[in-house]
Amino acid sequence: MGSIEPPKKRIYLNFFDYACTGSHMSPGQWKDPSDKGHTKDRLEYWINLAKLAERGKISFIFWADSYGGQEVYAGNSDAQLRAGNQTASMDPMVLVSAMAAVTKSVGFGISGSTSYLNPYILARTLSSLDHLTEGRVAWNIVTSWAKSAAQSLGYDDVIPHDER
Repeated sequence: MGSIEPPKKRIYLNFFDYACTGSHMSPGQWKDPSDKGHTKDRLEYWINLAKLAERGKISFIFWADSYGGQEVYAGNSDAQLRAGNQTASMDPMVLVSAMAAVTKSVGFGISGSTSYLNPYILARTLSSLDHLTEGRVAWNIVTSWAKSAAQSLGYDDVIPHDER
C-alpha cells in the first residue's frame, strides 16, 4: 500500500496597480525611457497588461482605488496635487471587461465602497462583471475613510466609523 503525498504547495503571483498616471507605487519610474505609465489613460495599456499577466501566469490583478485625494500629508491634498501623484484616477471597474476579453485565467480585484456606492448599482455592476469574466472578478469591500472622498461625492465629511 502506497502513501498518499500531500498536494504540492503553489505560489500565486499577483499584479498590484493603481489606475492612474503618476502612481505612488513607482515614483521616478517615468524617467525610464521605456516606461509606459504615462499611457495608463489609454485602453491599450490595460489590454497589454492583461496579456502580459496571462503570458506570465499571473493569477490576479488588483487595483488600489480611492474616490478622493490623499490628505495624510499636512492634512490636505495639496502636496499630492502639486506632485501630480495619483491625481487622475480612472475607475478600475470600467477596465475589467476589456481585460477579461483578452485573457482566460487572470482574475481581477476591484474596490467598491459600501459607504458611497448605491447598493443596487454596485451589485448590478459586480454581477455583470462576474458573468462577463466567467467568475474572475473579486470585490474588495471598503467603507472609505478619507474626508476628501466624502467631499468628492458631495458630502461634508466622512461617515463616522461606527456607522460605516
